[in-house]
Amino acid sequence: MWQTHGMANQTPHRYLLCRPEGGLNDILSEIGKCIAYGQKFGRQVIVETNSHAHQHFKDVFGHYFNSQDENLRLDSGPMAKDFDAMVVQPSFLAGQVNHYKRNVLAKQGHVGPLSFDFSKDYSEELLVHHASGQQKRRNALIALSHLSLKQSLADELAIRLGVLGLHYHAFHIRHTDYKTDFKNKVLALAPQIQGRVFLATDNKSVVEYFETVFGKNRLITFSRLPDQAGVALHHGDFGDETEQRNSDAILDLITLCLADFYHFFPREHDRRVIFLPYSGFSSLAARLRLTPQIMQSLLPQELHGRIKVPGLLDKLRNIRWLYF
Repeated sequence: MWQTHGMANQTPHRYLLCRPEGGLNDILSEIGKCIAYGQKFGRQVIVETNSHAHQHFKDVFGHYFNSQDENLRLDSGPMAKDFDAMVVQPSFLAGQVNHYKRNVLAKQGHVGPLSFDFSKDYSEELLVHHASGQQKRRNALIALSHLSLKQSLADELAIRLGVLGLHYHAFHIRHTDYKTDFKNKVLALAPQIQGRVFLATDNKSVVEYFETVFGKNRLITFSRLPDQAGVALHHGDFGDETEQRNSDAILDLITLCLADFYHFFPREHDRRVIFLPYSGFSSLAARLRLTPQIMQSLLPQELHGRIKVPGLLDKLRNIRWLYF
């Protein structure tokens, strides 16, 4: 433990305040990066996704997950009031951790992510990392390996799986700010698919297209989608429905992972031949499907029977998602 009590030479408290932004994959990637740093340099990681400066998740992360690590806190809670009094890195945040404004900091010349050098140790009591997920995609798996699903979400997941049944195909189509080239590919796959089809998407027009291909009786989708077009779900202002939006994203991710077959496609209009560009959410589901041990730690015992264990051929076919 990093904290000792009743000793003459106490180890000073050392914290890393992680304020991740972006979609679910981005958020998990930043949390995983912070966990790895905290383990290396002996810091307690505090995840805060509901601060005044947050643009995306806008709720306490601990409402959705439990921490399986005593040095990972998913809510700053009452401790937040002490942040402004701490010696902090970046130093320009001194005295304003709880009320800085990004536009004001930008005018002062502090642009880009608010962070620090992750290769270095620091003497400051508090480190602040406020950024979106631009790091290695596998960092999201590090985060998930330290989490378990809240029982309320696990109960809702069980209900959704009951609707889908034991066997189903799953698709993820992001089609708002990013466009996915999917229509011809879905048409080609359709004759090979029997039974229920689960669709995770951010666009109502995609739902309507899948209904024409598979029929309304076979297609299952759970997330509530806004009428707006072209705006990613994590950028929308959902007001009182923020909790529902966050829950849907998390449950959609896990439902993709529990399918018999998972289908996802690259983004449109990219000329790369090797390592085509995929949505971070799509690739996270692909990685998570290949790591059943993480799925077991995420889900309660009663849902472990739904977890698919990949065979060697599955791993070889999806080697990118295992190692890159």
